[in-house]
Amino acid sequence: QTMIDIASQVQNTNLVELAMSSISLAVLIGMKAWRKRHPSQKQADAPDSLGVRIMQLMTQMSALVSILIFTPAAYFLVEAGYTIKIVGEQPTGLPPLTTPDIQLAFGCAAVSTSALIIAVVAFLEAFAVAHAVATPPSKEDSRGGAADLDANKELVALGLANIAGTFCSHFPVAGGFGRTAVQAKAGAKSQLSGAVTGLFVILALLLVMPLFHYLPYCVLASIIEVAVAG
Repeated sequence: QTMIDIASQVQNTNLVELAMSSISLAVLIGMKAWRKRHPSQKQADAPDSLGVRIMQLMTQMSALVSILIFTPAAYFLVEAGYTIKIVGEQPTGLPPLTTPDIQLAFGCAAVSTSALIIAVVAFLEAFAVAHAVATPPSKEDSRGGAADLDANKELVALGLANIAGTFCSHFPVAGGFGRTAVQAKAGAKSQLSGAVTGLFVILALLLVMPLFHYLPYCVLASIIEVAVAG
């Protein structure tokens, strides 16, 4: 059905966005292929050259490189009159702390049933993606990896995150396949990467959100496609 829908709407294709996303995919896939062919040399007698080290750093941050390339490009294209779907104006700053209103929620069967379904689906998704990206334990070290994933701890952590979020007007959260894949592709190795990401999100909300005004959605899509392809 998806392919039929695409075929039926092919005449409405935005050629500028198609070209931009195709080039973005080529850049991301090319960087990924280069990184595989040029692994980091750890031997003291064969250090990487400065140019190779810079390129390796760029390939590790390929998503950011793509954003830095195509956001200015989108600005000039939009100013020239081309139609491109961009992020546009986004809220800045942190959401205010609020007290959740739970008086009616617990007395309503419909809300309770929906909440239970959301909780179960969110937990299954979070645990599945955690298991998918967990590093298998090595022979030298039996700790860590998929073997150490504790479903009970994952459920408690997810529940506490959602309870805390109710004081910030959030929506129910879970471990997402797309964002986790992007994290893993960027080299994340532990849960600490989530805290680092959260810190940068806070800084972005407070300081640099206007810089993302012309970020094209098609480029964001290409970043997620390359990340989740594996």
